Amino acid sequence: MKKNIDYTLYLVTDRKLMTTPTLEEAVERAIEGGVTVVQLREKNVETAEYYRIAISIKEICHRHNIPFIINDRLDIALAADADGVHLGQDDMPIPLARRLLGEDKIIGASVNDAEQAKKAVAEGADYLGVGAMFATGTKTDADLCSPEKLKGITKAVSVPIVMIGGLNEKTIPLCSYADVDGVAVVSAILAKQDITSAARNIKEIFCRGRRKILHGIEGAIFDLDGTLFDSMAVWRDIDLEFLGKRGIAVPPDYMEAVSAKSFYECAVYTAKRFSLPETPEQLMQEWYEMAVKHYESSIELLPHAEEYIKSLKKEGIKLAVATSLRRDFFEPCLVRHGLWEQFDAICSVDDVGCGKESPEIFRYAANRLGIPLSRCVIFDDAYVALQSAKQTEAFVVGVYEKNSERFREKIRSAVDLYIEDLSEAPLLKCK
Repeated sequence: MKKNIDYTLYLVTDRKLMTTPTLEEAVERAIEGGVTVVQLREKNVETAEYYRIAISIKEICHRHNIPFIINDRLDIALAADADGVHLGQDDMPIPLARRLLGEDKIIGASVNDAEQAKKAVAEGADYLGVGAMFATGTKTDADLCSPEKLKGITKAVSVPIVMIGGLNEKTIPLCSYADVDGVAVVSAILAKQDITSAARNIKEIFCRGRRKILHGIEGAIFDLDGTLFDSMAVWRDIDLEFLGKRGIAVPPDYMEAVSAKSFYECAVYTAKRFSLPETPEQLMQEWYEMAVKHYESSIELLPHAEEYIKSLKKEGIKLAVATSLRRDFFEPCLVRHGLWEQFDAICSVDDVGCGKESPEIFRYAANRLGIPLSRCVIFDDAYVALQSAKQTEAFVVGVYEKNSERFREKIRSAVDLYIEDLSEAPLLKCK
């Protein structure tokens, strides 16, 4: 559970503030609005009741694949088998909590300055809650964290950082200077009549102009056509010409249907679907003659592709290609754009004997990099390929491509992160 946690919108519960009849309903609505982590905080409740609530809220969180954290109470975290615990400066020591919880659980720590932050990370904290950023009614004893302190903390440690304290739609924009991973919110969500809309609004405000940060990532695996290469228009024209001269209109689903297949699989599929007399080999040769010169001389990179690839390389991230293209298509294009040497592994579906309907190409690429898929990010634009990628342990990023427009909402709901182009791609950090 510890890998690739999305801390973007971190909900801390408070039953005194909620506008719903039950905490369960409040949490459900908040998750529907985009909450990515839930922390159960109950200060004045008997242990048996705390445990009952924890079990109930955990069921909701896990139904939505949301991490569930217990505030302070390690006994409740253990009894409920929560995903982790959040500890304050006066709570149980982090090393003891780690010994009791085990290595696979999340431990968060509240800190207010760089020294506390470095100590917490050295002792094993997985993320830090930093604040209070502003005065708040939910924690009246909290010391305020100045912008200078927050900047010092972000420079001192490399684990994810979540701001907390007095954060709402008005105060979050005042923290735009902060290089943090998320924002923890209480009343700005739970005290609103429309909790779902409030959560969605807070998340949108925080994410506006801010790129997601993924920690603990060592490898990135990229598709080419439609992800790095601006080549889909070429294939659209080839399909129009190829099928047009046979008196066949291109079906709306054709490009998506073949997008994840190998070149040979495309030929077999096309011959069968349209009852063509040619052999797959003959179709492949015709496509090759129509496409190869484009890859050699005219296909460009998509916006921000080159700068993003080079920024990852500079960060120490290992890079792999996982493509359905033939090597004699993509190699000249990568070489021409100066990206061939940036990649540590070049993988095609021909190497694994099956298209991207299967996740084998992604497993093969990660193996070539020598990195577990749990520490990799996969980038692709095709719905079928993204569905396969989600069968692995990798963090999956869907990249918008206009030929997949009709699958846009399906892709958005299927992936871990959806981006319009690579300018929105996440920042990857090895630590």
